[in-house]
Amino acid sequence: HLNLPENFTKSGYSGFSDHCAGIEAAKEAIRRGALIVEKHFCLDRSVEGPDIPCSVTPDELRELVRFADGYPATKSY
Repeated sequence: HLNLPENFTKSGYSGFSDHCAGIEAAKEAIRRGALIVEKHFCLDRSVEGPDIPCSVTPDELRELVRFADGYPATKSY
């Protein structure tokens, strides 16, 4: 269950700290107007660490950036 504001702009929140596996929650936050998404990053999920399960790989990060670039408010530079 994901508890996100329906509209980030109207809610007073501007960002989303994502500790979910994968990138779907981050995408949904962007769809709802999040300007900033914080996501853990790892080069290799085979390493151990407490944040590895919720970290994105380079390919997932690339996909998330491409998705965010489709929303003018979150255009990456």
